[in-house]
Amino acid sequence: MIAEHVTNQVITPETPEQLAQALKSASDERRAVIPLGGGTMLDLGGPVARAALGISLAKLNNVLDYQPANLTVRAQAGVTLDALNAKLAQHGQYLPLDPPCPSRATLGGILATNASGPLRMRYGAARDLLIGIRVALTDGQIVHGGGQVVKNVAGYDLPKLFIGSLGTLGIILEATFKLAPLPKQTSTLVAHFDDLAHALAVALRALQSPLQPMSVELLDRTASAQFGLDDSASLAVRFGGIESAIARQLGDVEKWSRESGALKTATIVNDAALWARVRDFSANHPTVVKVGVLPTQIAEIGSAAQEIARQHEVSCALVAHAVGILFIALDGDQAQMLQAIGKIGDVAHSLRGHLILQRAPRSLRERVDTWGRARSDWNVMQKLKREFDPNGVLNQGSMEVWGYGSR
Repeated sequence: MIAEHVTNQVITPETPEQLAQALKSASDERRAVIPLGGGTMLDLGGPVARAALGISLAKLNNVLDYQPANLTVRAQAGVTLDALNAKLAQHGQYLPLDPPCPSRATLGGILATNASGPLRMRYGAARDLLIGIRVALTDGQIVHGGGQVVKNVAGYDLPKLFIGSLGTLGIILEATFKLAPLPKQTSTLVAHFDDLAHALAVALRALQSPLQPMSVELLDRTASAQFGLDDSASLAVRFGGIESAIARQLGDVEKWSRESGALKTATIVNDAALWARVRDFSANHPTVVKVGVLPTQIAEIGSAAQEIARQHEVSCALVAHAVGILFIALDGDQAQMLQAIGKIGDVAHSLRGHLILQRAPRSLRERVDTWGRARSDWNVMQKLKREFDPNGVLNQGSMEVWGYGSR
């Protein structure tokens, strides 16, 4: 069972009201609680309390209100992304989020961890698509914010408060999203370079152009080889829409790639398998750090990470969203990895960026600063935590550094 290693009991409420009452009872008893979705991100954050009550949302898995004409959907938090998109696809629409493991990732878990993937380039992250939310609080109340219209501008933006909060403020029960039309087809240009700097130059040119790529990803040599591509630094740019528009945009990127010294280029028409591997990169490695910097700094931090890994004799593979988010997989002796993570974090900090431990065994998370250096809004986050969870029962362990997962 997914929760075996972090809980000693799991309950599965059948209604939102039952869940809210179970949460209140646990809070009254000062019993630690872990909300459970598909279990795809349980390694994120500090180690949670072991003797905890797991509250599963497996039975809160219904699509409640789908309005194709308005491009909106309201669904319970236990619905998986794949299940939702299968329903939406019948009307030529989808929720354009692509976190790792979408067959298991639930809507509540995606929001709680602020999970996203390569589609973030075109559509933004979960906060850009969420327009309404219902949440169970530790006092048994069920509160809601937003609505089911795309433009909600009145009052405080309660939904976004829970995005990235790791289930430390309340348990998400349902969410309302704005949707997008499914592209008629997609194609990807992959260009291979001697180094990340040349690949990044083309990526930045694409970002600054009138082109509208769905995804722009950079891969180092190791990641490229793992994905079955050439053993070189690679740039993958994906377009969707009608065939003529895709062909024109692919042609522009190919031209820019050759001007920047591409070793070779290739167009992949049936590109779903490639993007699934890119999407699941962080889920397929035992230890992954997530680094956020300016897009122009991707090659600098990437090269530094590779050199630090080499110095500490640990393996390193890197995938980067061109918006400035890097996932760096490390493998080797744990003591050496700890030192490497610290040094990569120092480089990120020197660039005014940040590093968090995205995925790691518990033994490693117990020995490293999971969220990196404290931010200036730390005191505000602590106050919010005390207001929403005064008894401190939700996700004990990760709560001490609550808020950093929203970055």
